[in-house]
Amino acid sequence: DTTLILKHKLPVDDHLVLGAELGVALPTARPPIGTGGTDWGVNAIASLDYPGVHVDVNVAGARLGVVDAGQGTWQGGWAIAASHPLGEQFGVTGEVSGLVQRGTSAQTQGLVALNYNVSRALVLDVAVAAGLSRAAPDWQLMAGMTVRLGHWL
Repeated sequence: DTTLILKHKLPVDDHLVLGAELGVALPTARPPIGTGGTDWGVNAIASLDYPGVHVDVNVAGARLGVVDAGQGTWQGGWAIAASHPLGEQFGVTGEVSGLVQRGTSAQTQGLVALNYNVSRALVLDVAVAAGLSRAAPDWQLMAGMTVRLGHWL
């Protein structure tokens, strides 16, 4: 599936930035790889910057396009992450997060990631996550990229 996210940030002071994301996941892959439906989501973010550490707190909600019988169409999520630069181009991140949805068991996981800043416009990352609750997957390996398209407004 393909996810598109519109982000907005509101600087409060030198250490605190608030943000919001509105996103849609389009069903571009067929099941079982894709979900087969369109998902909509919103995420509220608080980012704190101090010398040597960056902390993000996220609270999110999503309207899922396809769910199993007995499951709610709304899913809630939370995450707390701390990152630390490892020189000019590399960084490391640790995170704990969770998901809740009616008709399912809550999931909690821990994650460690390494990112490589190719440029101000492109960041590559790789992560490993471990389930901290019975319903969470035991292990996950992930890779991704963030592309900055510029200032639109």
